[in-house]
Amino acid sequence: MVCARPYPNADFEWFPREPDVLDPEVAFLDRSTDQVSWAWSFGPLCLPDSAFEPNPVVLFPEDEEGDYPVWLHIENIYGCPDSIMRGAHQRPVLLLCLNAFSPDGDDVNDVFNVVGQGISEKEFLLEIYDRWGQVVGRATHPDEGWDGDLMGGAPASAGMYAWRAKVTDRYLARKKYHRPCDPVALDRRITQRVQLRRAPYMKSR
Repeated sequence: MVCARPYPNADFEWFPREPDVLDPEVAFLDRSTDQVSWAWSFGPLCLPDSAFEPNPVVLFPEDEEGDYPVWLHIENIYGCPDSIMRGAHQRPVLLLCLNAFSPDGDDVNDVFNVVGQGISEKEFLLEIYDRWGQVVGRATHPDEGWDGDLMGGAPASAGMYAWRAKVTDRYLARKKYHRPCDPVALDRRITQRVQLRRAPYMKSR
């Protein structure tokens, strides 16, 4: 389209600049000039996938890290258009844990725990389950873990145990200050298994 009038200039930014799967809500801010209408396109995996307002808030997929192309199409009062596309990258949150541990008092893999980057001390929960789905261990701080003892203090038998971790981005407070979010949407729950190993000669404490 050829327009005899001056064209607008499309531009935008977003916050947080590097969203992650723990906090996938992103606020897009229009920085265009001479515009009177907006048409955003975020792709089918985002919610919403499009918007027609200057500053939309979008929820990226909670389990899909990667690059998401975002398009902004604007027009001025004369109908003259301009468009811009930028890629917003959603990064994963790295969580590390052992797949086996041996609480034998030798200071080597005595405690099972989940560690990672950006984990908040608030709302942290690690639960260990036996084969019947009963909670046998629990930690409520990232520095804690499961030492292989049951909730009552007796040592758990060697074997496979399921675990679930509930972690929250430690920058949540800062991000909520910018744009209040539903805390439930910012939690990520991971369920896996860990093997507890005990030497045959170990005695119950």
